[in-house]
Amino acid sequence: MNTAQRLTYLLAAVGLALMGVMAVATHTARATAPGTPGSLVPVGASYQTATLQRFVEQAIAYDSDDVIKLRVLFPSFATDPISITQQERAVNLADALVRVNNLTSACNTLIQPSQTCDVDLIDIQVRGDADTPALAGQIDGTVDGIFHLGGDQQVAMLVLANTLAEDNLALQHQAGMPFGGTSAGAAVQSRYMIAGYAEWAYAWHGLEVGAVDLWYGATAEMTRGLRFGLETAVIDQHILERGRIPRLLQATQQKPGQQVGLGVDWGTGVVVEGGQVVSQTAGWYAGVILDEETYQAAATAVYTGPRQILSIQNVAFHLLPAGPYGYDLNSRRPIVSGTTDLSAPDITSRTLALLSQPVTGTLLVAGDLATVPTGTVTSRFAALAQQAGGPVVVLAAGYVTDTAAAAAANLWAEYLAAVGLTNVQTTTLTASTNLTDLAALLHNAGSLFVTGDDQREMAVQVAALQSAGIDAILRQKWEAGGVLLFDKAAAAAVGSWMSDESVPADVEVAASDSFLVDWVRIDPGLGLIPGTVFEPRVMYDYLYGRLVSHVYAHPEVVTFGLSRGTALEINRTTSRVVGESAVMVIDGRYSRLLAPGTNGVMAATWLLLDTYAPGDRLPTQRPSGAELAIYLPLVRND
Repeated sequence: MNTAQRLTYLLAAVGLALMGVMAVATHTARATAPGTPGSLVPVGASYQTATLQRFVEQAIAYDSDDVIKLRVLFPSFATDPISITQQERAVNLADALVRVNNLTSACNTLIQPSQTCDVDLIDIQVRGDADTPALAGQIDGTVDGIFHLGGDQQVAMLVLANTLAEDNLALQHQAGMPFGGTSAGAAVQSRYMIAGYAEWAYAWHGLEVGAVDLWYGATAEMTRGLRFGLETAVIDQHILERGRIPRLLQATQQKPGQQVGLGVDWGTGVVVEGGQVVSQTAGWYAGVILDEETYQAAATAVYTGPRQILSIQNVAFHLLPAGPYGYDLNSRRPIVSGTTDLSAPDITSRTLALLSQPVTGTLLVAGDLATVPTGTVTSRFAALAQQAGGPVVVLAAGYVTDTAAAAAANLWAEYLAAVGLTNVQTTTLTASTNLTDLAALLHNAGSLFVTGDDQREMAVQVAALQSAGIDAILRQKWEAGGVLLFDKAAAAAVGSWMSDESVPADVEVAASDSFLVDWVRIDPGLGLIPGTVFEPRVMYDYLYGRLVSHVYAHPEVVTFGLSRGTALEINRTTSRVVGESAVMVIDGRYSRLLAPGTNGVMAATWLLLDTYAPGDRLPTQRPSGAELAIYLPLVRND
């Protein structure tokens, strides 16, 4: 369903919405009845036993009569929030019944002999159902927990917002009833709701203004999450699996009130108690906290460049896998083994000065230029190479066969000719390459363009280059004024370490699995810039777990995720972003915890996350005096 259709439905629902507003007024007194609000249990995706059991545990704790009465909602299954055919209703009911059976099984494994499980559906699929007293009335004081199924959160809220059903949900939740849900059912638990992407956007556009459809409307409106939903953070689902860290960064930066994001991954659930404490992670992977308040990241962020990309620095990034890990949303502090980390690390002296090197040349580290082969980055390299003079050598590395490597080298020579370079030579690096001849060719080059295919093959070749002393030749050429560009798999080899991993065959599975301890193979890089790691295609292939894996293995390094069509240009005095999209930094130098969760996923506190847009200069020198408060915000311990 596109945006125009949804607006049509909204207009068509005006009459029903007015009825819903009247219903809100009718039930206001009940909705504010005294009691402790129930817990929220957002599940990132799927119906794994561990996550369903975590929800059932909350319901059992709330139960008072030994009949664990659970009810399942599924308005997110509908294709139209206003009308439905009998056939579609029957299909949705049958699909939802499968989840009733899953929930029943989870309940039966946890109850005591004196207890029984009563799990059933409430057949609210369109807005008229939600305002039908007989259906909405099934959400009453006898229910011990409501579980909302996945699907489409936009449709779900167009069905539920300002109806009798939402009134009764709010009333019972305020009285202590837990509310859980998976995927779309997690999204609606956020008062400020991420509705999805704009029609033109994908996950790798998540930092671009307008790419994320944010339903942050007022309570009387329908473009919002449940009115009793979490207000201290915005919730996102499938956070690791579908590469949604950029999306959550933008949603958090634009969120009213406290600017904290809570992401939950596939097969993973967390418990949020009292709108404050996130804990009890269950399932396969982890919860994610993005804190844009503590270091004033949201307040100092800007959208810049032709594509208006979010440039935001000093976001506190925490990973909460299964185990003794939690987070206090009110104080914005992680919790480990029941103890809250009360003080934030002092980062006032933080820089990325490790990028500054004693060189007179220029290095471009690019995240895959094939998408724009004659674009900004390639043109910049050509301009610099012309200034430097001498022959330009194109080296194709990381290829299994000589034929494939030669074809790639020749293709890039054509691209370079198209942007004005004429004195271009080509060569390859494969198992059959004579390394002595290669070293002589590179030594005599004025500028070097290295394109890499596969990082696993590149990791093998790095060892060969080092054994032949070619890494030293590359370093000397940069120091002496040469111009070097490393792209894609070759870019991964520039730092101290590199991921010995190919492009994943299944991007979503690999995206989550890369957050498992020791899942990512790590090998030495060329070490042209000590203390760094570079990961190409980071947003397109959802490679955030690789960045964290390097920090976990070597906390002293700073990791740089490079987008397609984008490069870091590095010389003696400046490091800046050139090209189409963003560079993401994950810095573990201030982390106080890097440990395994009980499910084998990395736990971390106080990682620092930055994004830089095209034209941004990275902070390679520490500012002083009045600049400090602007450039590197002071620590807040409020």
